[in-house]
Amino acid sequence: MSAFQLADMPRSLNGGAVEYTVQQIYPKTTNVTGRPGRTGSAQGITQFFFSQDNRWWVPSLSYFDIRGHFSQDAAGTIPLPRGAVTTASVAAQGHGVAYADNWPSALFSQIQCMVNGKTIELLQFPAQSDTAALYSACDRTWLKSFGTASGVGESLSTRLLNSSQAGALVDPPIAGTSNNEVIAAWRPALSLFDVPTGLPPGALWEFDFSWAPNGEQAMIESIFRPSTAGSNYYFTVDVMTFYCATMCPDPSIEMPMRGLIELNPIQTTAYTQSGGTTARFNVQLVGTVNRMLIVFQDGNTTNNFAHGQNGLKPITSFAASFSNGATDLASTISTLYVSLPELGMQWPNPTYNLGASKAGWEQAYADFIHTCRGSSGGYEGSVPIGSLDPGPGAAIIFPGAGTVTQFGDPNNDQQLWLSSSVTIPASTSLPVIPVPTATFANQTALWGYLGRCPGPIFAVPIVRPPDKMVTNADINVTFTGNGPTNVVVSIIQIFSMALVCESNGFGKYAYEIVRGL
Repeated sequence: MSAFQLADMPRSLNGGAVEYTVQQIYPKTTNVTGRPGRTGSAQGITQFFFSQDNRWWVPSLSYFDIRGHFSQDAAGTIPLPRGAVTTASVAAQGHGVAYADNWPSALFSQIQCMVNGKTIELLQFPAQSDTAALYSACDRTWLKSFGTASGVGESLSTRLLNSSQAGALVDPPIAGTSNNEVIAAWRPALSLFDVPTGLPPGALWEFDFSWAPNGEQAMIESIFRPSTAGSNYYFTVDVMTFYCATMCPDPSIEMPMRGLIELNPIQTTAYTQSGGTTARFNVQLVGTVNRMLIVFQDGNTTNNFAHGQNGLKPITSFAASFSNGATDLASTISTLYVSLPELGMQWPNPTYNLGASKAGWEQAYADFIHTCRGSSGGYEGSVPIGSLDPGPGAAIIFPGAGTVTQFGDPNNDQQLWLSSSVTIPASTSLPVIPVPTATFANQTALWGYLGRCPGPIFAVPIVRPPDKMVTNADINVTFTGNGPTNVVVSIIQIFSMALVCESNGFGKYAYEIVRGL
């Protein structure tokens, strides 16, 4: 048994491993503090370097720790309130602001991983890539182990409370009653962190985090329109460190002279469609791609953060309904299919007939769990599908006046983004999440989202016959109504490559990247 084959080692540390430890590593650059992309050192590139002389690095047990806090002033001394009395005071104080689902990925514009100065993976559009890859992962051990410490999968109401923690229950708030601390134990969607075995010593590892210029806005979700960084709220990064897990194989185990570690990096390309009901996107495929994930976001900056501007929906969320005007969500995905011209085929067959078709969403969901095995480990995936009528478990979110009879799950804020829009009266009867007078999406249980993922993820397998090149694919989609004003489509390719390690005979190994598997 070689150290490359210690597959059970992270779950059973005595399975051939001794001297397991976790070491805190600070970035090479100045310790990260300040408002992301604005002041302090939370801008530019933050770099982490480390190497091991004789210890083996265990990526699947390593993680980044990011801590920050919300405040009402640039100095970060006055906490955000919760439980304010009136809509006006809540809006003025920036209440209704929460960290977004999987928020750390929204702080960065790109993340690069390198070994011995050579790039293994360049993760662009981290928020979209990270979120889609995380929710479509086969092994959910990370989420099970860390739970809410990862910040993933929590409902909006939970995140709102956590963002203001033990803030004053009076209006105005009492300064100093809460530090509004937000914490994440986070692994970015870099393929190295899926390696369950130890990586041998001899390599210089480097992680470069490029801070997004709009990270302070992109990492939040708001129930108000707009919520402006530097006006309604401030977010300050207090610290970012890396916890590096290492071990030594038992001396009785004979070390291999060479080994191959297969990786599945991510490449993401974003396309924009402005106007019209028909869209076609030609995607250049990586030579070793094995599956694609397709996600949609509303690019209307009034409604969300797809372009990092003011709005309600965070950049980590996806959507099935889109704006045709300034505030409505009247256009939905109608049909979707992918054609692979070099193979003379399309996926799926028949085409996804979505819109008002429950059967279409069922088909998309079945294909998602088949391609991603998203239901393994007790998780149900992320494609919108549900009951055609409100049944047991559905709850009225707005018990307001008039003809408002919409239903939805109060722990599933994604149901806000289906069906047509309706004007909802202001309410001060909800002490935690007051609702201002505004046009909101009709909240409905129709095709509600299963699982706890922010929006639909469509999964497409890429299977090649022997000696057959597949270099491009066409994404074909139609929309209902007059089509969306602006929609952003992210194509996330997951492909194959490998690291080859060879011993120099003195306990260290040379690394080489192989991309043509």
